[in-house]
Amino acid sequence: HLSTNGINDSQRNSSISKMLVMVFSGILLAVIVVAVLLMRALLKAIKDPIVKMSEAAEKVAMGDIDVSVDHDSAAQIGTLRRAFTKMIEAIREQADFLSVIAEGDYTVAIPVRSEKDVMNKAINSMVDSNNRMVSEIRSSSNQVASGSQQIAQASQNLASGSSEQAATIEEFS
Repeated sequence: HLSTNGINDSQRNSSISKMLVMVFSGILLAVIVVAVLLMRALLKAIKDPIVKMSEAAEKVAMGDIDVSVDHDSAAQIGTLRRAFTKMIEAIREQADFLSVIAEGDYTVAIPVRSEKDVMNKAINSMVDSNNRMVSEIRSSSNQVASGSQQIAQASQNLASGSSEQAATIEEFS
């Protein structure tokens, strides 16, 4: 009796073990599939905004500031996106000031954003240098105009004196 029950128990235990191995294998497979799907979704959520920001960075590096990086994402990516957007806005502001200067308005001064703002300091220095140069040219032009008036007056006086001398010589004659 014991030996038949022992064999039945052994077979039952073996069957239960096989069934548990299959159930656990199925659960493990399902967990792996879910983990892979979640990992792919997470990678896509991280990769897409980074790819968009990289493309925008390439455009900005080539001088195209008509770019935007509108993408809501995880906190770190969002922080990077906001910083990148701020950088693009600052470059646009510089471009706007430079356009005004290029049109000949040297009265503008671009705000310096920090001690290390080399670009805006250089732009302001360039505007100041050009203003000094224009002022020197204006001063030189005024001196030339004044000198021309003096020469014209002297020529007028000389012509008048010559006419008087000619008249006096004619009278002597």
